Amino acid sequence: MMHEKLCTKCGQAAASVKLTKLIKGQMEVQWLCSDCAAEESPYQKKISALSVQAILAGLLNQNATEAAAKPVRPSIEATCSACGLPFETYRSTLLLGCSQCYEDFEEYLITDLRKFHGSTVHRGRVPEGTPRPIELHRSPQELKRRLREAVEAEDFELAARLRDELRRLQTSEGGSN
Repeated sequence: MMHEKLCTKCGQAAASVKLTKLIKGQMEVQWLCSDCAAEESPYQKKISALSVQAILAGLLNQNATEAAAKPVRPSIEATCSACGLPFETYRSTLLLGCSQCYEDFEEYLITDLRKFHGSTVHRGRVPEGTPRPIELHRSPQELKRRLREAVEAEDFELAARLRDELRRLQTSEGGSN
């Protein structure tokens, strides 16, 4: 048989929160009711039975409203020219079939790549044991193209990095002649 603990502060209500404090290396445990816990700790909020019901009703109503208002994504009929993977299969599994999928679905993948990775540029790791750092050799034309795309997509952080990289490349080419 389980005995309900009473609040160690007020001694009247049932304790629902265990508050553990570490003071000068000594652990102090308090069993508190929700009202006393709200007074003791800034992390505990005072919740009444009425507010719990209101929160639950709000969540249930919000979920129903969100489900009804959720926009339906248009179906994309694209398929990979190499492996035949339909784009809709990628959407449901988030798995591509082959390397050609990246090129065939490029215009649709850009937003997903930005969302998942924060960028559309792969920044891989350098294998251990490499005698010197691997340098990326990019042409000014490629950097300018990517800079235009970044500005059009309003990815100004990427645009600034590309601009700086283009300046470094142009400075190094100009200084080596």
